[in-house]
Amino acid sequence: MKAEWEWLQATLRPSSNDVVVDSASTMKSFELQADSGNIQSAASSYFRQIVFTHMDCQSLNILTPCEGFHLDDDSSDTAPASKNDGNIQAAESKPEENDLEEGKGGEYSYASVRLIDFEYAGVNPRAADIANTFSEYCNMNNLEPDYESQYPTSGQQDVFLRAYIETASPELAKQLDRFEDGWASFLAAARVEIGQHTLLSHIGWGIWAIAQESLSNIEFDYLKYARLRLDGYFHFKGRYFQGGD
Repeated sequence: MKAEWEWLQATLRPSSNDVVVDSASTMKSFELQADSGNIQSAASSYFRQIVFTHMDCQSLNILTPCEGFHLDDDSSDTAPASKNDGNIQAAESKPEENDLEEGKGGEYSYASVRLIDFEYAGVNPRAADIANTFSEYCNMNNLEPDYESQYPTSGQQDVFLRAYIETASPELAKQLDRFEDGWASFLAAARVEIGQHTLLSHIGWGIWAIAQESLSNIEFDYLKYARLRLDGYFHFKGRYFQGGD
């Protein structure tokens, strides 16, 4: 485990150019680099930037209104919800991948969204936070992950990542619009960068679970969770570092 951690640190350690994004001017300076022609390199640098991250953004930590319940404030943090009946759709009724493409799926209404449980938040690469969320797609809460079939598809990742970039870095999105294959090249590189950072999620939560086995009074099979996380670590190591995609 120690050897894996040392290798991972050396492999994913951000360079001196991957600075903390703390102002609009810093972001604008970085985004202009996307015009260099090396779009894939720009994608890697962008997702290795050090920013404030939640690091546990998964289904149990995302609150949305349901019938008869409303969040306490009028937060401007919003996310699209199906307009079918005016309520937020449950996770089990996600729209089909093709419905999420531009121009499909009809109109959307908006509802307040609140993130909770920031105890693991901190400054980390963008890719680490997103990789953790993608890893949580794999039914970790019920200890039944299927890393091959449940990890988001390329199309699902692209929908998420494009929305992320258009919201967090609209100037970068505008520049990518000007390239003939700008988005396709950028997103392809982003998927690999984020896939590599899934190892950080798995080894981190695996070590956390081993520690919790001795420290926590909660009835939970922490050792099984740790084994599943380490299975995920080696699954994605083989996929993203040893010739797989």
